[in-house]
Amino acid sequence: MAIWNEPKSNYVASDEVKPSIFNELAENEKYLKETQDNKITKNDVQNATIASTIYGSRTNLVASEQLKVGFGKIRKWFGDLKALAFKDTITESDITGTIAGAKISGSVALADNATKLATARTIGLSGVTNTFQSFNGTANITIPISAIPGTILTGSTAISTSGNAATATKLATARTIALGGVTATSVSFDGTGNITITITGIPSSLLTGTASISTSGNAATATKLATARTIGVSGVTGTAQSFNGTANIVIPITAVPVSLLTGTIAAARLPIATSSTVGGVKGGGNVAIASDGTMSATLAGSGITVTARSGLGNNTNLDSVLNYISNVFLGTQTVTKIKAGTFDTTA
Repeated sequence: MAIWNEPKSNYVASDEVKPSIFNELAENEKYLKETQDNKITKNDVQNATIASTIYGSRTNLVASEQLKVGFGKIRKWFGDLKALAFKDTITESDITGTIAGAKISGSVALADNATKLATARTIGLSGVTNTFQSFNGTANITIPISAIPGTILTGSTAISTSGNAATATKLATARTIALGGVTATSVSFDGTGNITITITGIPSSLLTGTASISTSGNAATATKLATARTIGVSGVTGTAQSFNGTANIVIPITAVPVSLLTGTIAAARLPIATSSTVGGVKGGGNVAIASDGTMSATLAGSGITVTARSGLGNNTNLDSVLNYISNVFLGTQTVTKIKAGTFDTTA
């Protein structure tokens, strides 16, 4: 059995032998030895280090790519995706900013977790009178309908009517409408027009709560006037009194003109004169004043002196004197002076 020696690797031209086939075999052995020394093993591939530079922009791999270029492109994608490149589920915390709708295709499962619309929307109804409501998803809404046109009603509804209730424009019998507990004017109502009930008085017992009344100065809690005022009377003689609200006052009246008196003064209110004077008659003694205002005199006894004068004449008997007095009261005799106990008719 032949023994193979490790082939040499330093052959030169002078080492050639004949036939030349042996030289070729020697070269092949040399090549095989060099190839064996430089071959890449599995371990070499697994442990190989590839130097790469991150790519400038995200670019897809091509059909034939250098390893260092391909890994540079991959590094760019991973660098842009950051942590998302290594997740199988994305949460809200992984997304910042706003994603344009054009960037989203297919179905996105967001509705299950939505609590509020980004922009509130107004929801209303058409064809009826209603109040539109704002809706952002945070709460339920109710749209109030205040009127429905008869033209959109469908089907039939049974309405029980009697008399002229179906087409009534006025009540068959007018009714009087009034208010109880207050002073108000009752008003007749038959449905042909509006009515207004006028209230003229409300008992204080019906008032509840507190009413605010605007005041100024000390009007809300006044106990006296800021400036005392003098209160007097006109047309009569009286003493004016000062009044500031802290006490009652009485105005003394000392004289009332006869022109202000009306009606009849009772005789009991007339004073009795203390002496006979012009225009005055002393009551008592022989002169009496009745309750109806008439006077009577009793001429009896002594103490009466009659002095004759030209108007009375020389006849001084009692009849002549009484006749003279009668003429005085009737206005046919002029008397200038009456003295107590003496009739003086001198002109």
